[in-house]
Amino acid sequence: MASSTPKNPSLATQVSRAVLWNTLFVPLRLLAEVLSTVVKLNLLSPAAYGLLALVSGANNGLGTTVDLGTQRTLPKYIPELSRAGGRRRCCAY
Repeated sequence: MASSTPKNPSLATQVSRAVLWNTLFVPLRLLAEVLSTVVKLNLLSPAAYGLLALVSGANNGLGTTVDLGTQRTLPKYIPELSRAGGRRRCCAY
């Protein structure tokens, strides 16, 4: 008789899925960014594009300041939390 409880995927399976998704979406994101820049350059006046660049730069600077490395720090602790308390403990953070 088969067990009805789903088995949690191993850490290696989770990592391989993440690598697959990153491999697929990083080039797509880059392509979308290039296309959107071309569209903005053709539709906006130079002054409007300059203003957009200033606002975007300020937004990126503030985002980096607010983030303070959280995006790079969290992946270091997720495997530890997973081993200590399973998926439920990881999702609590």
